Amino acid sequence: GRQDCGRARTSVRRLGPVEAVLRRGEAVGEQTGHRVGGAIHPDRDVDLVLVDCPPSLGELTKNALAASDLALVVTEPTMFALTGAQQALAAVDVVRRGFNLRLRPAGVVVNRFGPRSAEHRFRVDELLAAYRDLVVDPVVPERSAITAAQGRCVPIQAWRSPGAREVSRIYSTYLDRLLASAGSEGPLTKGARRR
Repeated sequence: GRQDCGRARTSVRRLGPVEAVLRRGEAVGEQTGHRVGGAIHPDRDVDLVLVDCPPSLGELTKNALAASDLALVVTEPTMFALTGAQQALAAVDVVRRGFNLRLRPAGVVVNRFGPRSAEHRFRVDELLAAYRDLVVDPVVPERSAITAAQGRCVPIQAWRSPGAREVSRIYSTYLDRLLASAGSEGPLTKGARRR
């Protein structure tokens, strides 16, 4: 049968997904922007709502930013990493100034990092040169466990392999930092170790 990848079990109390804010193929605009904001409204009985947006800066992403307090930018160590991070952080600033003064960048996560790749190391160094205070440490390493868990529609925490345990620990540090940052001023990485 069909597996539902939209719900992940978690041990964090009061952390859960936003249920069906938009239907597939639905146009995004003022009405949907209000629904995104209503779905993640602070009156909900949750500590944190994560909104996973497409890797574009379209209306859905802008509506999600307008309803959020923190924006975590995720990039991969490719030639487009710096430009993509710049565009995403500029969009966060535009939305903050125009619609949501609470919004602030939580950090830049580098995903799918291959430590043996000179190109990946160069791109991370490029991001650090531009956004040292925002690049989140540690980076997420490239691990086959991530793809395997996604393919089976299970959270990485439930996948049994050394790579899954490593990535799970990294995600847990990100979650801890997001929860701490949600209640304080400053970026996600405040006080985090720098390389």
